[in-house]
Amino acid sequence: MFAKFSKKKSSGCELHVVGAKNIETKQKGSLFIRCYLSTGNSRRIQLDTQELIIPAENGECLFWNDSFSLICNSTDPLRRLREESIVFELRWRPKSKPKFLEKAIGGSHSHLLASAEVEWKNVLDAPSMEVQKQVGLNVANDQSGTWVFDELGVGAQPWTDR
Repeated sequence: MFAKFSKKKSSGCELHVVGAKNIETKQKGSLFIRCYLSTGNSRRIQLDTQELIIPAENGECLFWNDSFSLICNSTDPLRRLREESIVFELRWRPKSKPKFLEKAIGGSHSHLLASAEVEWKNVLDAPSMEVQKQVGLNVANDQSGTWVFDELGVGAQPWTDR
């Protein structure tokens, strides 16, 4: 058997979703963060964190501490990345219905509560090419009840030649 291996330059990023602060609601169900990363050519990747049950106490924080590692096999991804951004969405999924009802009327879809955007150029221009920050959330048109929340903690770090 003959195999040829070659080392290619690779690039990628580590994306961290930490948590959301001061969540207040009377709704039941779960919350999760959806992230959108541009892949170029008007396409994007969708990543979802795990779903966490809404805390019983108002004013609580939720901590996901989820990380995503993405590898890119592009010739110059960091140059193109500079023009893109990461979109974070705080989403709510209502408490699930009994299984027989979900099959009959469909599963429970998630609802957009708020979103935030982080520009990659801010990450790339940082001294260590890493950003850990609290981003303010833009509240979506909420038809599902009253929600209160402050910020979303996120981090991003691109890398090359791993």
